[in-house]
Amino acid sequence: MTFAETVNRVIELSAARRDYMEREMPKYHPEYPLAYEGEPDPPPPPEEAELRALLESLPVEDLNRLGALMYYGRKYSPKADLGAMYRRFVEDFPEPDWAAERLSRYSPLGDYLLDALEVLPKAGLGLDAVRAVPA
Repeated sequence: MTFAETVNRVIELSAARRDYMEREMPKYHPEYPLAYEGEPDPPPPPEEAELRALLESLPVEDLNRLGALMYYGRKYSPKADLGAMYRRFVEDFPEPDWAAERLSRYSPLGDYLLDALEVLPKAGLGLDAVRAVPA
């Protein structure tokens, strides 16, 4: 799977997971989006396990690229330093298993990736620019 295909699949799985949670959470939390201690949560959506398996199967470089792309989308600015985003993600998540677990449970992951895909061309960049860059 190419990196672009991976990004698209992660976006699809994230959107399906978000849709599931939006549909199921009100059934478990009567005042949703507020959730109170003692109220059970719905079971995780099937897409969460698939997303985690996909992330865990990625080469470390691609996992870090995906994390950097998420950070870049979170900034939503073509002036953001993509190399700094990559270094920051690796710093924040030095263990690939931990990075995959956290990304798989991060609700806005797909939205931030979509935002990054929108901003990259404005910065004159493509997905190939998401790489380890020396400080």
